[in-house]
Amino acid sequence: MIEHIQINPVAPRVAYAADGVQSAFTYPFAIFAPADIEVWLDDIRQNSGFSVSGAGISTGGAVLFAVPPAAGSRVTLRRRLAIGRTSDFQADGIIRAKTLNDEFDLQVADDAGRAVVRAVTSASTADLTLPEPAPGQAIGWNADGTGLANDPGDLQAKATIATQQAAIATTARQAAEAAAAQAEAAAAAASGDMRRANNLSDMTDFSAARAHLGVAASSHGHVAADLTDFTAAVQAVIDQQPADASDARLAFLEINLAVNTLRDQIDTGWSVLKMAGGVADEFEDTSGIGSSDGTYDTAGDYIHNPGTASAAAILTGASATGSYGALPSDTIDGTLGAEFGWLGTGYSGKEIRYDAGSAISASKIRQYTTTASTCVAGWELYGGNNADYTTGRTLVASSASSGAFANSDGWQEKSFTASTPYRYWAVVPTSGTNGVNTANHPNLIEFELWKAAGAPTNITVVSAATAALAGASDTEARIVLLHQPVDPVTLNTDVTIEVSRDNGTSWTAGALTLQGAFDATTNILTATIDLSGQPPGTSMKWRFRTLNAKEQRLHGVWMQWR
Repeated sequence: MIEHIQINPVAPRVAYAADGVQSAFTYPFAIFAPADIEVWLDDIRQNSGFSVSGAGISTGGAVLFAVPPAAGSRVTLRRRLAIGRTSDFQADGIIRAKTLNDEFDLQVADDAGRAVVRAVTSASTADLTLPEPAPGQAIGWNADGTGLANDPGDLQAKATIATQQAAIATTARQAAEAAAAQAEAAAAAASGDMRRANNLSDMTDFSAARAHLGVAASSHGHVAADLTDFTAAVQAVIDQQPADASDARLAFLEINLAVNTLRDQIDTGWSVLKMAGGVADEFEDTSGIGSSDGTYDTAGDYIHNPGTASAAAILTGASATGSYGALPSDTIDGTLGAEFGWLGTGYSGKEIRYDAGSAISASKIRQYTTTASTCVAGWELYGGNNADYTTGRTLVASSASSGAFANSDGWQEKSFTASTPYRYWAVVPTSGTNGVNTANHPNLIEFELWKAAGAPTNITVVSAATAALAGASDTEARIVLLHQPVDPVTLNTDVTIEVSRDNGTSWTAGALTLQGAFDATTNILTATIDLSGQPPGTSMKWRFRTLNAKEQRLHGVWMQWR
């Protein structure tokens, strides 16, 4: 019978992908005590929230979490034995095999602790064996990342080339400095007046220009004393770029700074962020908005112009023609108890009328029907704006174009093209059914008239004023927008941006440019705006507008002025 722990030939590390449900994870290797196992969730070692079973058992055990790890997280269990000696053997004393074996097992950790290792949570299987020593060479990963090699990227050769190029650049710089000194000395010693004819201005004859300044054309080293040669020498050293290219690089960095600022605000829930000569707002709240006729979405932290959704109209009155039982208002009381119906057979002269309270555009009617009663099957819907319900009314829809109601239980609806807005509506039955006799009079249990969905409205959003530094007015503003086009839009036609430096008295529009995607639905837009034509001022505002009934969402604005 084996009494001591057997160190089985299995890897002392096991990893699992959590599913959010499983809370117990087994380990197949032996440990002496619960403290000998490390528990990791992704890259974070856990010190609590779990219990360990199986310590002292050769075949391993399990780790039980109090709360199942989140789905998608990586659970790593690793044996980590501290180097230690827990027993002291007495001279001529009894040495138990279990005690001796346990001591040897613990001491193995000394060798393991001095070895090259990967991170606990690494999934790599690359060979960590060191290559043979090579003087002056660095050690790095080989080309396919499966092991270590000496100087895998030809680093020594590249370092030599870099050193040589640095020496060449130093020589060129020294030559350029010498040429500059010679040119300055020559200019100081030049004779003759400095009239236009006697200096370099507008002269195409370089020899005459040198003669005016007393500069010899002879070469000095490999750089001549000619000012054009001096420029070439400097060009070779510093590789000067045009000013507009430098401006473009600065603008690129500025845009990325703006995007990162807005992303930080979104991630951390900051409100309006004021900067030196700038302001950023991702609409955590509306404290940075001076005025807006848009809708602020508190959950998504954006301002938008959604169209109105289709919804049941509030019918404020009901009446009917012909003889009938119950009340017409029973059809709009929101209950299914009372049933309105006309008396007698036939449909001539029978209609039910509704007052919507104000003119609305309709696109659907709904009727609650039951097979136990005769419903309105064939129908005509009229709309008008005269309180007598007949003068000037228009046929809006009918069963001939939108379909008849069936003999069934429950709500049924019939849709049609959105109508002209009307206040007074009339439903005229043209046939009825109860599944037996279509000549019976029709009844109505409950009726709804639905308003058509409204198109997005154009909105204007103006920021609160931000004070610029006192003194001369800033002449340029740069702006970055996080913009979501719910409907397809054309920049500078369906959406515009403007900036004011005089508290909104004067506005100048900027040309919006698409710079790329912020996320799957939101774009990064930028504009540079010249403010020099506005009256002087130090109160900065931006103004965002939507046009042509296109739904859009504004998620953030970053503005800087100079």
